[in-house]
Amino acid sequence: MPSPISPDTPQSQALLAAGACPPAAARVLGLLFANRDLDLIQHLASSTDLPNAEDFPSAEILANILAVEPRWAAFSLAKAQRFLHKRKMNGDFSPDIRTFSTCPDVLALAPNCRQIKKGLTAFIGDSLMATNHFGANAPFPILAGSFLQSLDVGPLLNAGIGGQTTKQGLERFQPDVLDHRPTRVVFSFGSNDLSNGVPIATICDNFQSMIAPAQSQGADIVLGLILPVITDRLWWSPKPPRNADLAPRRLLQSAMLALAHRHHIPCLDLLDRLTPDHYCVDGIHLNQSGQELCALETLRLLTSSIR
Repeated sequence: MPSPISPDTPQSQALLAAGACPPAAARVLGLLFANRDLDLIQHLASSTDLPNAEDFPSAEILANILAVEPRWAAFSLAKAQRFLHKRKMNGDFSPDIRTFSTCPDVLALAPNCRQIKKGLTAFIGDSLMATNHFGANAPFPILAGSFLQSLDVGPLLNAGIGGQTTKQGLERFQPDVLDHRPTRVVFSFGSNDLSNGVPIATICDNFQSMIAPAQSQGADIVLGLILPVITDRLWWSPKPPRNADLAPRRLLQSAMLALAHRHHIPCLDLLDRLTPDHYCVDGIHLNQSGQELCALETLRLLTSSIR
């Protein structure tokens, strides 16, 4: 049965012409490399022809055929695998998106959301943004981005990668975000910096080095976010990560709020609003209610300048 979403993209056609992979894999990769994440979600939800892991070419082959950096090819290939894992194990994100988009608080933001500048909304950060196979919920970029796309504001690009620091984000910021000419950029870094002992001043310098060029391109910015750690739920770790208690996280919170103030940008500040009920069992990553709260607050901040 054909998919209602056209999977035909220049990228998929290039992969098919090169004989790099079967059609099902080419469709998935084509939508992904065309930054059509939401179309990909719909395609995976409706298609009965899903590729297997071994159907995908290597990152090196992808990079050569599609003329992209090997690092970006490897990242996108891993992302495709996560989408497929989610689809095969837990279904797709459509129920999460429907639940979020019909919330009264979200619907109340629709008039203001329609007034913001049309264009790409780029999300870059760590596992709080990434589409992780261990998570059962859509990450907040998918929720917020899908709502904006449903209002014809523009597409989304989710460049969240689990475990990343601000330094790693800065190293890939140009190709992963700026080269796509985003209208808006939403950041989510900080926790991994703290657990790696990165000084707060260095964290802010890295943020500064990403904010400045994005603003020079005319992009609106949302800075965030640092969250609490529920240490008694860290079943996967023999001891809490470094700087897991609230005191160092408050120091970073204050520094990020000051940085946001200097740049006249909003900050997604939920350190004192998220409770243990907003978390999944691993003590760090958000469950459905937490993701919805982050997405709702992101939309509010993106529309904060609308009067």
